[in-house]
Amino acid sequence: MVSRDDMAAYLCIASNGVAPSASKRIVLQVNFRPKIIVPHQRVGAAMGSDVTLECRLEASPSPLTSWIRSDGFMLFNNSKYEIVERQHGYKVDMKIKIRNVVESDFGSYKCLAKNTLAEKEGFIRLYKHNQRRKASEKNYTALMDESQEFLSDKKNRSPDSDSDEQDEAMPSSPSHGTSNSGEPYAVSASFSIVFVSTFFLWL
Repeated sequence: MVSRDDMAAYLCIASNGVAPSASKRIVLQVNFRPKIIVPHQRVGAAMGSDVTLECRLEASPSPLTSWIRSDGFMLFNNSKYEIVERQHGYKVDMKIKIRNVVESDFGSYKCLAKNTLAEKEGFIRLYKHNQRRKASEKNYTALMDESQEFLSDKKNRSPDSDSDEQDEAMPSSPSHGTSNSGEPYAVSASFSIVFVSTFFLWL
């Protein structure tokens, strides 16, 4: 059975030992319905950023393609949208770039492919990134880096420098408490830093 993978140019050569030989080039074209693959069905973007949506399709003969918004509005190349298509044989990469994302841009988008045999659709949902959480994650990372630097500096400090500092200033004492068994325990500075950092992350 012939499949789309058999699409190619074939060369038939005939020879009986008497020059010249004869040859004929034949191109095999296999027609089939469009098939759409959506690599990312959910795409996140922040307000004011640019975002690209992508559909990959296979079809023969070559299909007519389009991008349609959830309200039924067909999208074209302009200052807001940039549509790019790259064709490799019967395969086509469809991409649309949405510039300067605003609130009304969030929602569903449809990539459409239609040839003489059938019509196929692919759907992508554009959602808003949680910018507050993203900022909290950055602050958390910065705090963790600072705590690691502090602990590393404390560990690498020489005994002589520690004794000199103790002569100049009162040493900081760890916080103390009492366990359920009545035995005292100490809470280290590193634990406090990690606790504060973790608390900030959940704000």
